[in-house]
Amino acid sequence: MSPTKLASISKAGPANTSDVRVCQEVPVFIPLVQHVVTVGDPSVAGRMTQQECTVNGRMVDSSLVFTPTDSAARPVSAQQLAQHAYQALVMPQPDVGMSPKADVPQLAGLPVWLWLKPGSWSSKSVTLTAGGVTVTATATPRQVVWSMGDGTTEICAGPGTPFPEHSTGDGTAPSPTCGHAYRRTSATEPGGAFHVTTTVAWRVDWTGFGPGGTFPDVESSTGFPVRVIEAAALVTNSH
Repeated sequence: MSPTKLASISKAGPANTSDVRVCQEVPVFIPLVQHVVTVGDPSVAGRMTQQECTVNGRMVDSSLVFTPTDSAARPVSAQQLAQHAYQALVMPQPDVGMSPKADVPQLAGLPVWLWLKPGSWSSKSVTLTAGGVTVTATATPRQVVWSMGDGTTEICAGPGTPFPEHSTGDGTAPSPTCGHAYRRTSATEPGGAFHVTTTVAWRVDWTGFGPGGTFPDVESSTGFPVRVIEAAALVTNSH
């Protein structure tokens, strides 16, 4: 079925084909979703249309609009619904792993392995539908920032590598993907410990019609103390 022309508006002036905005209905496609949360009043009858507008043959706008048959009801657009889905996203607090463990003293000068445990680095999504319009907002982790409390920051593009449970090394090898080495002790810090903050940045995209769109990143963080001592403090008299 060919698109139906809805409107054609030209600027004031002599009639010609330049700068003409043409809007037309096009077939609507909404991908199947596994989980749907209904918002608004799903009982309101109406008609959903996807409209594309061009100027001189170039696409300038595309929108999905639900128009209730009740003229008093307010139309629902995919963009509006996507904003609700974006606001409904609740990101998990990072579940961190460290080696040596965060609750034991770290040794200044030796490498510390940093990583996120399973579940802290996987996509999260919210799907909403209203008035026949369905959109999905999906948050995908893109980087994790470790503020180590000593004035330095480690930025890792992935979740990091867990320290092997049965390592055959002497513990001096650095992490291949995400790690840190403290250069001073935390003795002079409040409470005798550095305050570490782990922040995951999530890219948020939404889909539901046409190209969809992207929202500003969202973040989730957690913080904890880490005590750092000098290796010499562990040396004892063997006599």
